[in-house]
Amino acid sequence: MSDPSDLSRRERQIMDAVYSLGEATVKTIPDPPTSMSVRRLMQILVEKGQGKGREVSYRPRKAKAEAGQSALQGVLETFFGALSRTPWLPIWSQARRASAQRSARGSRR
Repeated sequence: MSDPSDLSRRERQIMDAVYSLGEATVKTIPDPPTSMSVRRLMQILVEKGQGKGREVSYRPRKAKAEAGQSALQGVLETFFGALSRTPWLPIWSQARRASAQRSARGSRR
């Protein structure tokens, strides 16, 4: 699987839409230049190992949380360098996961 930072701007936009929707078709991608160009970009994303699917429907290969953590790590690395390799990121991720679980339990009541 290629590094998400190796994606073009439009490829990142498409992956954002795919993560947001959970699964996307050419017609559900916002602001497409043309259907054919989106179809080709989705195929390129599959070839790069970022997505999976064929012809009609595409899904992200990585879980949304994993991709988000990877993206956050990339931003931290870009803007803060060595500071981004601190032990707080896993702690933050665990706290966020615990908060989501509490919210899910509260909504079931």
